[in-house]
Amino acid sequence: MKQLELINQFKEGLAAVSREVEISSAMSFYDINLICENLFCDIFKELYDFSNLRNLNEDEKKNYPGIDLADDEKRVAIQVTSDKKLEKIKDTIKKIRSHKLNQKYDRFIVYCLTTKQSTYSQISIDKECGGEFEFSATNDILDFKNLATKAANAEPQKLKKLVEILGSYQRGCEVGLADQDFDPPSEPAE
Repeated sequence: MKQLELINQFKEGLAAVSREVEISSAMSFYDINLICENLFCDIFKELYDFSNLRNLNEDEKKNYPGIDLADDEKRVAIQVTSDKKLEKIKDTIKKIRSHKLNQKYDRFIVYCLTTKQSTYSQISIDKECGGEFEFSATNDILDFKNLATKAANAEPQKLKKLVEILGSYQRGCEVGLADQDFDPPSEPAE
């Protein structure tokens, strides 16, 4: 069944990105994190229907405080990070509060480019939120496993688009521009 094939391709692509980020981070090469901001902007747009999601580090200013991606209409903001520690989550929340981003956005997501921790202290997170907004350790800290789980129930057209997005980033060019996206001519050129 084609849908199962698409699910497997998406799952394998996400796992490959996660491994690559983990290895790059271990080597202190963090350029991949910047590339991943755009990759996951496209993935979240498609998978979560955040159609107006944009990269704030490109559209607003470099090193936008506390968040990287935002959809102003859906009022959701996303931090994309390779740091999965509770301290990073708390630091993100501090920046959200200090820059009053909770007045502009209703939901905040931290997307861990590698595997997130198995648990996070909700008490510590709630304390950092200071009653100004809610942030769920269970629902708002995501990694590739969460995306794969959501994709498993996606429509085939959406899955195909997600696989194309991953493929274009892995090849380094947009869908339709790589050599493997072209069929060889049936007849030699004149």
